[in-house]
Amino acid sequence: MQLVHAILSNSEQLHVEPYLHQMMPPILTCLVGKSLCQTPAEDHWSLREYSAKLVHIVCSRFGTAYPNLQPRITRTLIHALLDPLKPLTTHYGAIVGLTALGPNTVRTLLAPNLIFYTKMLIPELEDKGTQKSFEAGKCFTALAAAVGSLLHHEPYSMTGAVDGTELKWADLTELFGEALRPYAEAASAKHPGLLSTLL
Repeated sequence: MQLVHAILSNSEQLHVEPYLHQMMPPILTCLVGKSLCQTPAEDHWSLREYSAKLVHIVCSRFGTAYPNLQPRITRTLIHALLDPLKPLTTHYGAIVGLTALGPNTVRTLLAPNLIFYTKMLIPELEDKGTQKSFEAGKCFTALAAAVGSLLHHEPYSMTGAVDGTELKWADLTELFGEALRPYAEAASAKHPGLLSTLL
């Protein structure tokens, strides 16, 4: 992935556009692949986060010339996240990938599925001391960061949930609680009173 980043960093000289279709599959594999290391203890999380940054670079740099690029990527990520048969490591990659694409993607694609997804995630979180619980915790922290990113952009507005009900900040603060505090504190300078409203 570092080689891909180097190529993207010199895209004007190397003219990488004709090769994007060859570059995206390995990037997405490193983002949402089922198994990226020999043992779960190895740090595949950093590789997924690094790959998410590459997805952001690709979409921001080439999205205008290729308008179908980001929608295809987000469709892949949402399907990976909402598939209960996929491992939590894949879900984590999907979350950080969607978050890397910016607050609008979080608000329109990730936020409406939060209630549905966390209902699947909570039972795994409660099984303390297991590898699955650890992975669920990573997903939960990534979701809190995604929601936290919205606090800097229209913090008092939210979109609807997938079942058609209105998704409110009260629902999200009930889900994430104190995990949102660092993000609310950081956004309070721009939005006074935000912290007391949310927490």
